[in-house]
Amino acid sequence: MLQAGLFGQLDARKPLGYYAQLAASAPCEDRHGRERTGQGGYLYCVLDGHAGVHAVEFAAGTLLVRSKALIDEMDTTRRLQSGLKEHPYNLSDSGEQAEALDRSREVEEALQEAFTSTDSAFMAQVRASGSPAPVVRTGTTALVAYITPDLSQLFVANAGDCRCVMAQKGSATDQVTAVRLSEDHSIANRQEVERIKSEHPDDPQVFVQGYLKGRLQPTRGIGDLYLKHADFNTAALGKTQLKPPRCRVYDPPYVTAFPTISQHRIGEQDAFMVMASDGLWGEVEDSEAVRIAAGAISRGDDPARELAAYAVAQSAASEGYPLEVVLRMPPGKIRRRLHDDITVLVIVFQSNDEKLQVSQVGDFSIQLQQGTSKFTVPRSWLPLDVQEGDELSVQPQQTSLHVSEVLIRKQSPQEEQGGNS
Repeated sequence: MLQAGLFGQLDARKPLGYYAQLAASAPCEDRHGRERTGQGGYLYCVLDGHAGVHAVEFAAGTLLVRSKALIDEMDTTRRLQSGLKEHPYNLSDSGEQAEALDRSREVEEALQEAFTSTDSAFMAQVRASGSPAPVVRTGTTALVAYITPDLSQLFVANAGDCRCVMAQKGSATDQVTAVRLSEDHSIANRQEVERIKSEHPDDPQVFVQGYLKGRLQPTRGIGDLYLKHADFNTAALGKTQLKPPRCRVYDPPYVTAFPTISQHRIGEQDAFMVMASDGLWGEVEDSEAVRIAAGAISRGDDPARELAAYAVAQSAASEGYPLEVVLRMPPGKIRRRLHDDITVLVIVFQSNDEKLQVSQVGDFSIQLQQGTSKFTVPRSWLPLDVQEGDELSVQPQQTSLHVSEVLIRKQSPQEEQGGNS
């Protein structure tokens, strides 16, 4: 079953997001989440679990919470030290630029600590519960994006093979180019392979038949404790245990939760970003993904839903199955052979300069247009008397982690003329 929805705020100053999730496993091993920091920053995550849901469930309830807490602590400390009411990230003169660099380093350190402390907390909980084998086997890759409160900076932290791609506007109005903002950590990444080999020079079986220690393709993530600490690699794991004669050398850790982090200055050229599990990226190239999402946005369709549907259609075609047959299959072992769990977030950076207009009114939904972007929202979000062609002003109310409620009204004649209401 495809789950999809809209989240964020219909406000030209705020990002607007779409999510879609299509399960192949039973239960689905993907998760996603959203948080707001105390100063109004935006946190998003995509998690792709494996070998069970224990690690991914723990990470889903912990990683963003820790990221928020550490960033809030950093912001509070900075404000107390400087006496600032706000927490600017965009500073210009040389002294302030040095301070901004320090601030960026602090954000990176906060995200790194969020990943590693989440992994440590999971390990402590598993130990405290007696290290049950079904839990010890589980792990998850993790991708976190943090947008600063002033929408000027984006930080992307990744451990594993989830991916974040930015879509940038080209010279033509309908042209977008893809800029990858995360690094895949898997056996397909030669640098990761060389890193792990250099850390285990005396182990000739670090990679076996295309898998790390014959077990995993991702090389970073949360969990997978038996590949990190020897006391979890016990006979209770059964065939999963790494032992002679098949495993002659065992010298953990082989997997790390330490993420790589990239920074990106958000500019007018940035249209939206796609965050997704490898269930999408295994079927769709970066450039293809942003083209499909851009087309959906321009039509007022849901770009995350369209990407997830396209990925499963590609997988079905490659396996020789009609799409309708695959979609009717219940999640489980048979369907999992045809495609992976797919989770997609699309975060749209809305323009500050272009007016929000009603382009189409239906019985249950309304289509809004801002420049070349279109958004379809529930009919209940707008007043009953709204009509096609109306220009809207938007006042966000208290938001939740899911779909935010907004107050939308027609602009008064004074507002349209630039006067005070």
